[in-house]
Amino acid sequence: MRKPGEYQERAAQCLRLAQSMSDPTNKALLLEMAQTWVRLAEQAREAWATPPRWAILSDIRVSSDQ
Repeated sequence: MRKPGEYQERAAQCLRLAQSMSDPTNKALLLEMAQTWVRLAEQAREAWATPPRWAILSDIRVSSDQ
């Protein structure tokens, strides 16, 4: 998964393009795309804040049969 800032930048690009559009259909599509990028940024933010399960040291079991 990419970093949240990358998704936020894509959302900003869509918003800038939408502002320059005179066709309402194209403008609406770009605004919808921007919303999708924002949602992806939020999901990425959550994913980056939570370490992967395999990285949690308290879950590692070491066998005493070594």
